[in-house]
Amino acid sequence: GIYEESWANNRISINQIIEYGNQIWVVNPYNEYYGNIMSVYDPVSGDWIGKSLGGSSLYLPQEVAFDGSGKPWLSFNHERTLASDSDYSDGGVRYLNYNNQFVEPLNSDLLVGGSQSDIWSIDVCENDGYDILWVLSSSGVQGYTIFDNTLNPISSFSYFNELQFRKGDH
Repeated sequence: GIYEESWANNRISINQIIEYGNQIWVVNPYNEYYGNIMSVYDPVSGDWIGKSLGGSSLYLPQEVAFDGSGKPWLSFNHERTLASDSDYSDGGVRYLNYNNQFVEPLNSDLLVGGSQSDIWSIDVCENDGYDILWVLSSSGVQGYTIFDNTLNPISSFSYFNELQFRKGDH
């Protein structure tokens, strides 16, 4: 594997299973062999569809949430490889575009903790006709309005930045 080159076995690790749009979405970190960090199951057809990384370093997805138009947004943990100082997983937030590519929002540097921060949990809610992406990172919590795939903070300060959130916090 990429995380530790001496490991020769494959493994599956499920972070989240969620039903959306009559499909089952599975968030699958460490899927180095096929690169499908997200899989979608259609119970009507019985088909599994893998969403591929496309060569990106995004091996540690944490959660998926869907905006009002049905677009999936994913949170990622930032981590380095064990063998070197290179990035194993870039961290931050990405959305899955209509070409099934994981795309970073144009202004992701506005994320609480920065563009490559550990994003442990996300959720989307609607307020006054706007989708708000809530992001919980190691550096705190912030809500962002989603407009044309860009994120704009709802507040000039982050919430709970004095707390140290980590994996498992929601």
